[in-house]
Amino acid sequence: MALATDDGLVHELMQEDATGLARQLRERRLAKRALDLPAAELPADARSWPAEDPDLLEQVEDRLARAVGLEPGELYLDFPAKPDMLALDLLLVERDGTVTPLAGAEAARHLGLPRVAAELYRSARRLRVFVLGAASVPAQAIVELVTLPREEVAARVAGESPLLR
Repeated sequence: MALATDDGLVHELMQEDATGLARQLRERRLAKRALDLPAAELPADARSWPAEDPDLLEQVEDRLARAVGLEPGELYLDFPAKPDMLALDLLLVERDGTVTPLAGAEAARHLGLPRVAAELYRSARRLRVFVLGAASVPAQAIVELVTLPREEVAARVAGESPLLR
């Protein structure tokens, strides 16, 4: 597969494409960014359920798509969560030969990176919504949705109550 051309790769993808995304890629019908917000502009209590629960995320995306006039499968909510992306797991060999694992509080004592890691992570994280058609995505309502606990979002989806307020 490493020697495949773009066409060859798309052909391979289409052999197992249950969603139609490979066909859309081949036809250059790509999703457009409808919303792009840095996490630093979101409330500090923004949740990570969109990254941790793909089944719920798919249901939410389909409901949101219908809410903005699209078909299910035509809206994608992207809010990745990788809070440990700057985590350290190093060994420090001191001058006297003792070996100290650098992680957590011990790393903070020696390096200072853990003090700023949370803010670096928050400034790098983004909330995005992509759409496959013309749609107006209500930014504030999406922000409010991702700050809800997973259980409340799941209850809204299960109870057919409105996701957006």
